[in-house]
Amino acid sequence: MASKSQKPGTEESEAAGREEIEAQIARVREELAALGAAIRDYGSDRLRGAEMQAVEDLQRQLATLEAGVRRKMHDQPLQMLGLAALAGLVLGLVLRR
Repeated sequence: MASKSQKPGTEESEAAGREEIEAQIARVREELAALGAAIRDYGSDRLRGAEMQAVEDLQRQLATLEAGVRRKMHDQPLQMLGLAALAGLVLGLVLRR
């Protein structure tokens, strides 16, 4: 209900103002959704980059360990054969139970 102090057409301007505010709210929601998607994509890209770096680091470490084991096998073959036999014995005992 309109009070006597309100001028005619005020309700129409208030309705237009509400519609404008609702339209702005809708635009802000769309922009927030787009921003969220951009942040998610950026995070995914950075995570993939970090995963690839971790895999490369692990591959380098594995290659270093493998070279160390090969060198040790070449330098001390009997000790390495004994270690392999011991590992096989322990593994056999564990799996037998």
